[in-house]
Amino acid sequence: YQRSPAQRYVVQGASALQSPQRQVALAMLYLDAAVQTDPELPDARRWRANAALHIDRPTAEQLETARADFTRYVELEPDESEGHTGLALVLVRQGKVEAGIAAGMAISEKSTDDSVYFYNMACVYGRAIEQLESRSDAEAPEQKSQIEQLRSQGVAFLQKSIDNGLDDSNLDWMQRDPDLETVRQSPAFADLIEKTLGDDKDAPDQKVPAKP
Repeated sequence: YQRSPAQRYVVQGASALQSPQRQVALAMLYLDAAVQTDPELPDARRWRANAALHIDRPTAEQLETARADFTRYVELEPDESEGHTGLALVLVRQGKVEAGIAAGMAISEKSTDDSVYFYNMACVYGRAIEQLESRSDAEAPEQKSQIEQLRSQGVAFLQKSIDNGLDDSNLDWMQRDPDLETVRQSPAFADLIEKTLGDDKDAPDQKVPAKP
C-alpha cells in the first residue's frame, strides 16, 4: 500500500481535511485523484468517504459515492471498525436507519475495547434520531419511545468510549460535534460531561479529530 502511486494523494487529502481550516473541497480533489489512481487502495476509499461526511450538506450523489467507498473499504479491511461505522453513518444519513445501525453493530464483537468505535456509534445513533425526528410520525408514541431509547443508547456509547480511553481532543469535540446534536439533548449527556470533565468542560478548543 505504501508503494501505491495513489499514496501521495491520500497524504495530501488527509492533511487538507485535518488542517485547522478543514479544507474539505481541496481534500476531495486529492482523494478523487487517489481513488482514480488506485481504486483498490483502502486508505484512498476510507479518506474520500470520510471527507464526504464533513461536507455540510452532502448531495445524494456524494452520499452514494461515500457509501460505495465505505462498502469497498469494509471488503478490503473487514476488521477495521472505522469502515463499518462510516458505512453506518452514510446509510443512516440516506434514511436507511435500520440498515445503518446494523452495519455499525456488525463489528461490535471485535470492538469491545475500541474507544473510537463507541464514539462513532454514538454519532450513528445521533444521526438516526435526526432522521426519525424528521418523519411525519415523529410524534407517535412508539416513535417517541424509539427516539428516546436511541438517545439513551447514544449517551451509553459515549460512556463506553470514555471508559475505554477516549482522548482529550474527542472529549472536547463531543460537545460540538454535529453528529451528536440530538444526543446532547439528553440530560444524561450533561451529567456525563460534568462527571468526566468537571471544571475543565469549558477548556480551550482542541484540534478537531477526523472521523469516522
